Amino acid sequence: MRNSDRPDVGRGGLLELLDRYPVCFGLLGANVVLFLFALSRAGGGFAVPPEVLYHLGGNVYPEVIREPWRLLTSAFLHADVIHILFNSFALLAVGRVLEVQLGSARLWVIYVLAAVGGSVCSAGWQAVSDRAAVSVGASGGAFGLIFLGWVYASRVPERLGSFAAGLRSWLFTIAIFSLLFFRELDHAAHAGGAAVGALFGRQLDTRPGRDLHPAWAFLAHGLALLALASFAAVVLRLRGRA
Repeated sequence: MRNSDRPDVGRGGLLELLDRYPVCFGLLGANVVLFLFALSRAGGGFAVPPEVLYHLGGNVYPEVIREPWRLLTSAFLHADVIHILFNSFALLAVGRVLEVQLGSARLWVIYVLAAVGGSVCSAGWQAVSDRAAVSVGASGGAFGLIFLGWVYASRVPERLGSFAAGLRSWLFTIAIFSLLFFRELDHAAHAGGAAVGALFGRQLDTRPGRDLHPAWAFLAHGLALLALASFAAVVLRLRGRA
């Protein structure tokens, strides 16, 4: 893909990729590191038991009422290899295009809001259905990016028409496979993240290279500090159990 004119591809190696897509590769790295840490706590194998995910910050009602940081920490945890592989693929495939189109600060803010929106819907569905379960995964954020990209690209077909068409086909495939083979997935989290992403995709009006409003950078730094504080709460909770 060298010498490509596509703005989401680039021309160089790893350092250029990290420079062009800091949010995408930062999220990917955080998810992988936390998954490996969760596996180490699980004592082997390629899946993480629910009780381990719970103690590491999984989203479960009514615990989120007492520990609201779980709404964010749960979005960085994954239950097994297939789980993290799918979310990582979605993050890189969609996120790289959007990070160029929207800017890193804006992408990070929308991703976090979509992830938290997905967690809120998941906890709400647990409360309504009276079936508490440990919910984890970047799926809320990933679906937020997918619907953000689909809605936004559909509004600017002259620039991203092929991207919108690809996402539309992808969404149809995901819906079929989810209903037929993966009914145990947290569809409430997917719906919550998708709604947040679609809302932003409907409202945003931007072009690559245009300077962002300073508020986006302020929000991005604030949410980064919130994420660090949330995982600090997890660490303190683990130390309290030791």
